Amino acid sequence: MFEVLYKISDPKGELEAFPEIEIDTYMNFSVVGYFAFYVNKKEYGFYIEESIKQGLSWADYITSWFIDLISAYLELTRFGYVLINDTDSYNTWIEFERVKDMAKISIIRAEKGVGTYSGLRLSHIKQFEYGEWYNESVKLVDIRTELIRKALQYLEELRKINIKLFETREVAELKEVLSQLIQS
Repeated sequence: MFEVLYKISDPKGELEAFPEIEIDTYMNFSVVGYFAFYVNKKEYGFYIEESIKQGLSWADYITSWFIDLISAYLELTRFGYVLINDTDSYNTWIEFERVKDMAKISIIRAEKGVGTYSGLRLSHIKQFEYGEWYNESVKLVDIRTELIRKALQYLEELRKINIKLFETREVAELKEVLSQLIQS
């Protein structure tokens, strides 16, 4: 089982008022909120059901997570192995390894080194420890289906909030990788 959950935060109405903020700000504008994915009921990320009424004490960049997960899936199907760098953590990676029509997914802990900011890595890390869970098997088709379904739902929510959000770099990138995923 693979499931993605997210909740957009906009307590100040900034998304609806967009782009009445400065132009350079909105090209790099990020939608934040809760984001988590579940692999066989094991969670990575942070998601709660209650509505977001105040500013968040913890927030993820939702669009970036969708881009990373979709890009990781595309690389996994081509190369058989990929790591997602959780850029909010100093030592956490999410490992995906293809085994036939399945993906084995693990949380691993490893030093990232200086200058490690990129979202994806295609090579193994030599020294690491498994995190909270490891080697959880999920059908590739289930991952693909969930990513397409939730990314389309997310984009529709953004469109309803404010179509101008589609002018941001992140949303344009998400639409591009999602298109590649749909065509794959």
